[in-house]
Amino acid sequence: MNTQTDKDLLRIKGHFLEKYGEDIDPWEARMHHEAKENFNSLVTEMENAKYEIQKARMAIKGPNKSIRFNDWKEALAYGLGRGFFAGVTLFFLLFFSLHYIENPKLYKKLITFIQTTSNIFKTEKSE
Repeated sequence: MNTQTDKDLLRIKGHFLEKYGEDIDPWEARMHHEAKENFNSLVTEMENAKYEIQKARMAIKGPNKSIRFNDWKEALAYGLGRGFFAGVTLFFLLFFSLHYIENPKLYKKLITFIQTTSNIFKTEKSE
């Protein structure tokens, strides 16, 4: 800790005399000085810890952005607008993937149908 000079101790004694109306001995002044130094260092450590916790919270959670709407219609429009492009893209991806999955199956069904019924379209020729 810092070394206390007689001036510091006199200042502490004068502060107590002014505030409480009691004179304190140098030993009490030294103890008060030590307690004040320890308290100040703890306050700085606490402020640093608070800053680090806030920084870690922001890194994990991200900035908190709140949005307020006047009525439910605005909220609905906002929600639909935010998900519109993702929804349209997903719809087209699903549509085309199902189209390409089902086309070969349909093609195979048509081929088997034509092969099994190929004689229907031939006409009988006279003998």
